[in-house]
Amino acid sequence: MFKKLRVKFVTTLMILFIAIVMAIFSAIYIGTSKNGEYMIFTQLSDTLNGMKMSPNGEIDGRGKPFNNTTFIIYDSKNSRLLYNDAYNMDEDTLVNIVQKAINNKKEKGFIKYNNYNFAYLYRNGPRGIEMVFQDSTIHLNTIKRLVITSFIVGPISLIFLFIVSIFIANKSIKPVEAAYNSQKRFIADASHELKTPLAIINTNIELINSNEEDTIKNQKKWINYISFQTERMSNLVNNLLYLAKADNNEVLGVISKFNLSDAIMSQLLSFEAIMYENNLMLDSDIQNDIEFTGDKESINQVIGILMDNAIKHSYEKSSINVELKERKQKILLSVTNKGDTIPKEDIDKIFDRFYRVDKARAREKGGYGLGLSIAKSIVEKYKGKVGVTSENNITTFNIELSNKEKE
Repeated sequence: MFKKLRVKFVTTLMILFIAIVMAIFSAIYIGTSKNGEYMIFTQLSDTLNGMKMSPNGEIDGRGKPFNNTTFIIYDSKNSRLLYNDAYNMDEDTLVNIVQKAINNKKEKGFIKYNNYNFAYLYRNGPRGIEMVFQDSTIHLNTIKRLVITSFIVGPISLIFLFIVSIFIANKSIKPVEAAYNSQKRFIADASHELKTPLAIINTNIELINSNEEDTIKNQKKWINYISFQTERMSNLVNNLLYLAKADNNEVLGVISKFNLSDAIMSQLLSFEAIMYENNLMLDSDIQNDIEFTGDKESINQVIGILMDNAIKHSYEKSSINVELKERKQKILLSVTNKGDTIPKEDIDKIFDRFYRVDKARAREKGGYGLGLSIAKSIVEKYKGKVGVTSENNITTFNIELSNKEKE
């Protein structure tokens, strides 16, 4: 699919580039040609207007502004020259040039004679046809060289532009391909995660159906399994819906200013029971009266995700440290726990959807690998930063939020 997309992209770019190159060379060709013609005919016109006839019928050539032009007076009735100031052409050649220009039936233009190119301009005067012409070979050779150069430079430019097009195509399609592959993995992982609890539910239903005469009390174990898996599926679907909304910028709820310090303390208190059950201790250092403008529920969700993650991955009888500080309009939140060190190769993937360092342990504790991804999406909606460090069995999740609205 992406191969065809690249081909279409490159083809479109090449058509665009070819059109641009052709437009540029055409503009240069037309501009050079028109400018050259304008200069030539301006010289011819100035020469023709500068030639004056004296009272005795003689031509006064002192007003001739350009020496590279030739002025003649031609008697068309008798086919002879009445005047010419050419110094390097015989009369027969001049007559042939004049006649060829007249036969062209245009008062100005270009003619070719004996491998020479001439530009001419004439008018009807009192004694005959007054004509001025000059050798335009240099001008036409310039145009010719320009055309040849275009045919040489054009293909080279197109080869270069083809390479550039491939580079641009790869650069442009790469994020699209990455997003597509990510979405594809996301769907595959979601399908896989849904498949497992569905299989468990189906198995337990079969067990219940195979013992129809048993009481509900005797089959409560299977019912509890079904209930547990149903709850897990419900949480998974809710998380998937949340991430879908996050992708469409729909996750932030009611925006208001609230006391972040109090909100975090309330969240930590809600984890006291589960920490006690897991034989864990809480060590918190929360700076008082830090205010933040945002959706309180989404911030509470971030705290809940980080605490839940820390509890799941902490050693027994260890402490979880939560710290909240404000420094130079920056809110800094960290959650630290003692547990297995996250391998370096997993650090960059820890916030990816469905990614779990220890999949077996995550399934055992009901995790799907979506929590940290949700936390990251919430923080990034506030233009914040989230990161993780893990060394010597100590893992710390750090969040940085901007608090510029605080007066």
